[in-house]
Amino acid sequence: MTKVEIARGFVKKCHESVKRGEEQPTQEKMAEMMRSAYPDEFITPKSASNAVQYALNGRNRRSRGKIREKPQAIPIATEQGYRDYIDELEEALSLKKNSNPEIFDIIPASDSEGGKSKSVAVAMFSDWHVDEVVDKESVLGLNEFNPEVADRRIQNLFINLDKLISHAQRSYHINELIICLMGDMASGYIHDELMQTNSMSPLEGIRFAKSHLLSGFKYLQTNTAVGKIKVVCVAGNHTRTTKKNQYSNASRVNNEYELYVDLMELCKLMELDKFEFIIPKSEMAVITIFGHRILINHGTHLQYQGGVGGLVVPLMRWFARIAKVFNVEMAWFAHFHQ
Repeated sequence: MTKVEIARGFVKKCHESVKRGEEQPTQEKMAEMMRSAYPDEFITPKSASNAVQYALNGRNRRSRGKIREKPQAIPIATEQGYRDYIDELEEALSLKKNSNPEIFDIIPASDSEGGKSKSVAVAMFSDWHVDEVVDKESVLGLNEFNPEVADRRIQNLFINLDKLISHAQRSYHINELIICLMGDMASGYIHDELMQTNSMSPLEGIRFAKSHLLSGFKYLQTNTAVGKIKVVCVAGNHTRTTKKNQYSNASRVNNEYELYVDLMELCKLMELDKFEFIIPKSEMAVITIFGHRILINHGTHLQYQGGVGGLVVPLMRWFARIAKVFNVEMAWFAHFHQ
């Protein structure tokens, strides 16, 4: 039995009692009596009052009689509108009565360092192209790049990295930094044009990058308040010594692989004991952070020919294949920096 049917029956009984000489109850009184009789059906006084009002209006239309109290206006005037209004009201009341959300305590993961959440800082270095030159006059003053600009930017990079970690450590316990060296730190002579425009030779570019990376690592060793710094190294495509990519022996024909090995050995000689290197001979590396497997690569294998759909479609197809093969949740890549 619906609320409307209950209200109609209750109003009918009230009118029958009036015929027997009893006093006509007001609409509010009828609603209060009906709510007392059917507490499970009418949760709020308003629901009972609306149901009685609808029943009284229906009785007036049938009997053309008058009731002692003028009913209050309802925003919807048609009979179907009343029905829809009552149905919506019943549904809302049912949801309120039956909903029982689970409330639970939110407790962030913490360690012994003052209850702060444990986190890992991640920095990605890629595509520095330290030996390339951008002449300000050739681009209408929009940009400029040369060894002096590269030197200033790299120094600022390490200084600001330390500042960001220090700022985050106010709220999070960060005792580990992961630096991803993701390739193309120098440009080399991969294109004929670069032989004419670069500021230095490929090996000079590698040496420039090595000098600045070591200087930055020394700065982090001294100033950054972390216990461990992991350096994950993957080579790019610009520093290869062959005209085309070679996959079976990629590490043997890429100057960047030797750059990474030199960095690892020099860090040991300089006693930069926070540093630990991961240098795969493959062009990809897989690391795990808090149980999440992440693939790191330069991005050379992601084929994109400049289609109108952009990078997203080939990227999603590439990752769908890679994720199954290496069982990874995400991939970090560089290379696309146009």
